[in-house]
Amino acid sequence: MDLLEYQAKVLFSEVGIPVPPSQPIAHLRDLKDLQLPYPIALKSQVRAGGRGRRGGIRFATNTIDAVAAAQAIFALSIDGEYPDLLLAEAKVEVER
Repeated sequence: MDLLEYQAKVLFSEVGIPVPPSQPIAHLRDLKDLQLPYPIALKSQVRAGGRGRRGGIRFATNTIDAVAAAQAIFALSIDGEYPDLLLAEAKVEVER
């Protein structure tokens, strides 16, 4: 099964596995209707590992920062693939 992160999180949530709040972003205008509180992480939805190290994950503290980050990610090729979708997710502090 070849799933993107947002698809896997939908499946996890359907079977009761907790996942952070998130929202798919297909266009920059979708950020105006964001249902998540800032700060957020914007994640490129491509089939490649190491997205964060390659610039495919960026953080934003407000809508202006989110639009700039989303523009950069949409224009970023990772292993020759450009994202059609970003995943906006509540930024959480990870302990482990």
